[in-house]
Formats: sequence, structure tokens, C-alpha cells
Amino acid sequence: MNNKCKFFLILTLAFLLTPQIHAQNDFIFKENPKEHHVRLHKTSSAETPYRIITYIDPRGTSVELDDGATWTIVGKTSAKTVQGWRENDSIVIHPTMYEFWGGTSFYLYNERTKTSAYSDLSSKGPLIGQHTHIIITDINLNYGQITTTDATGRSNIWTIDSSDLQKLNNWNINQTIILGFNENCYAGWLSNHSYILINVEKYDYIEASLL
Repeated sequence: MNNKCKFFLILTLAFLLTPQIHAQNDFIFKENPKEHHVRLHKTSSAETPYRIITYIDPRGTSVELDDGATWTIVGKTSAKTVQGWRENDSIVIHPTMYEFWGGTSFYLYNERTKTSAYSDLSSKGPLIGQHTHIIITDINLNYGQITTTDATGRSNIWTIDSSDLQKLNNWNINQTIILGFNENCYAGWLSNHSYILINVEKYDYIEASLL
């Protein structure tokens, strides 16, 4: 099957399976969002990293999350969708499969409304010192691993997809990371990694799995 046929097959499946993919969010274990900021899917071994909305622009043009980062909403349709969101809603950050679909590399998924909005990370990133702030504390290119630490001192070691090692070579210790989820989205269909690590300074991401 040539690349053109593969593209149209994926596009067709995307339209057919949209309700099924995000319906999985109905099976999320509800935990205290003030304590954990993760939820565990019954259908996966991966915990879903999520953020809480702290502010929504009345026009739906931007959303601020509890890590202090502001996301600019891309497109009038997405802005109208965001106007129906509320503060304290749980948000999951997903990668888009193709940037040209929404004009951006990311979209925000609202777990309460089961709706999505294309978005770009604005110049205002996560606030340093908050318990939700995550930084790179070690990079091991030989093993394809990266260590991140949050403001509470909790560290995680991530295994990086081999195709992203070139990107990782340009990352540095002390840069800020935002966690995104590579499951329940089309971009992650062919990936073996459940997470994406978004480098705020570089504004790109790598696929990763918890070690």
C-alpha cells in the first residue's frame, strides 16, 4: 500500500472512530485533582497526566492551566468550543497527527465536556517553583533516557523513542517540561510510547515511556 492510500485509510478511520477513542475517558478512575494530577485507565497501564483550568478568556481565545502555562486557542471553531468549558475542568494535552489539520501540534481535551480545542503554547510557560513545575535533571543519550524532577522533589526516568534521539541531543538540563498523553489520540496509534514530553523552551516534543 503506497503512502497516499495509507493516508486516506487513516483519515477514514479517524472520522469513524472519533467517538470510540475518547469514550475511553468514561473509564477513568476519579481521584483528587488537588493531590495526584494523574488518572489510571482500566484499558492501559499508563497514568493520564492532566491539568486543571484556572482561567478561560471569555472569548475562548486562551486557557490558563494550574501549572501557570497559558495555551492560545487556534481557530474560531475551537474558541467557540472553549467558551463552553469551565474553570476547574480537567484537561489532557494530546499531539495532533498532522499539524495542517488544526494548524498546530497540540490540542486540549476536556474530560468533562468530551470536547477538544486546537491550541499552541503561548510565551507564558509553567511557573517555576510551583508543585506542578517539571524540569529536566539528567539526559543520557547512550541509554536514550531522560530524568525529570518536579518541585516536590519527585523524579521520573523516561525511555525515549529512538527516532527522537536527535531532538534530545539539542535539549538541556534545567529546561521545563510539560507532560502530554500519547494514548486516546490518532497521533499515538502507531507508537509504543504512552507519553509525550513537551520542551517549553524548544517548543517541540519527544515520545517517551516511564522506566
